[in-house]
Order: sequence, then C-alpha cells, then structure tokens
Amino acid sequence: MNTFIKISAFLFLSIAFSGCLDMTTKVILKPDGSGTIEETTLMSEEAIKMLSSFSGDSTGQAFEIFSQEELIKKAATFGKDVKFVSSEKIERNGMKGIKAIFVFNDVSKINLEGYSDNEMGGNDEEEKPDDETIKFAFEKGSPSTLEIIMPKPKESSEAEEQENASVDSSAAQMMEGLKNMLSKIKMAVYFEIDGKIIDTDASYRDGNEITLVKLDFKNIFNDPKVFEKFKYASPKTLTEIEELVKDIPGIEIELKEKVFVKFE
Repeated sequence: MNTFIKISAFLFLSIAFSGCLDMTTKVILKPDGSGTIEETTLMSEEAIKMLSSFSGDSTGQAFEIFSQEELIKKAATFGKDVKFVSSEKIERNGMKGIKAIFVFNDVSKINLEGYSDNEMGGNDEEEKPDDETIKFAFEKGSPSTLEIIMPKPKESSEAEEQENASVDSSAAQMMEGLKNMLSKIKMAVYFEIDGKIIDTDASYRDGNEITLVKLDFKNIFNDPKVFEKFKYASPKTLTEIEELVKDIPGIEIELKEKVFVKFE
C-alpha cells in the first residue's frame, strides 16, 4: 500500500476510534541521556461529544481521552525504562485534550513508533519490529553524541504489489470522500535538546529542536494538484519519498536512515 494511503488510513482510524485530530510527541533529552517524553492528544468538541454519546453522556463533560491506567500501559510502549509521571487536561485552538508526561533514564532504551502497518488497529502492548520504530544510540561525554535511527521502508514482494494495487484504488476513493475531515489532521514527532547542539546533520532543525515527522494534511487535501499527486503515489525508495513530499508546506519527514547529533 502506498505511503500516503497508509498514513491516511491510520489517521482515519484514529478519528473513527478515538477522535484524535492533533497528535504530537516531543522527546526532551538531557546531556546525560535521560529525559522526558511529552505526548499531546487533542480533538474537536464535535468528536468529543460524538464519542461521549456512546456512553450516554451527550455533553462530553465526563469524557477522558486516556485514563491513568491507559497512560501507565502507554509508557511501556515507549520502552521498559519509561515511566508515566503525570497528565493534565488542555485546551488549544478550540480543541480539548490531554498532555501526558513520561520519564526515562537512558534514551538508548526507548523507541518511538513509526507509521507502520502494525499501528493500524494493532495492539499497543505488542512489541513492534525493530525496522518499524524510531530507535536511538547514545554516547555520554563532553560533548555527548546521539544517533537517531529511523524506520526503513518495507519492501513489498511482487505478489504484495499486485494485491496492494487493487487496495490502493479503493482506498484512494475513500480518501476522496474524506478530504474535508482528513484536512484537519496534524501529527508530529519532535526531538528537543535540553542544552546546546554543537553539530547535526538533521534535515529539519529549529534551534535546539529537531523534527522527525510533521504532517499537516490541509496542505495536501486542500490543494487539488498536490492531492492528485499523492493519491496514487507508490514510492518504493527514500529518494522517491523525498521527491514526493519536497516543497509541500507543513510536511516534514526525516528520510535519512540515521541522524547524527552532537550536543552538550
């Protein structure tokens, strides 16, 4: 299944089953290798009321995106070293949600999920294959060195390509009918250094913040030419993916297999 259809399908499922419209994960790393993970999940008032109505609450006042028990389990998906610390309800741009804080002692023992088939309706507690998660290698020093290891694109067999061709056609038609809904979705994964970056080859850097994934779908769905380009695209290499997403505002995807960061 092509990359755009795969991500769009995941986002559609996020809306259908959790009402998520704006999801951000930020890792804040200290020079000693410890740090925090901030995960923010927001949804519209309409989505909250819709999901609340399933439990008999038409006002949405009692609705929780994640319970504390779910957040404790969520910590384990980041790695065995990660612990849930706290959460708070937030409101932003007419949306409501939750900001959860997790801590870790060793960044090399954590992982972040990439956009893989396993994410689509999979079990959060299932261990993800190594090539489908963002992993890290760290060497403490003065300065310290971080290596961000990005997921590799999965190569499809000839049989899978033939099967996916028919699936992509149907999925593309579904995306056409959901353009208005999907255009409101945002998703991002950031890395912030709590210190000073001395050197890095990251593709997207703003001061001490490095962007690994940033998806603002309004710039795809609201532009007919860009939407048609994405709808049937089936990039098979990192170079093809880079060519597909370049020059589109709001779309930033780190395509290097490994990103180097030296900091103190």
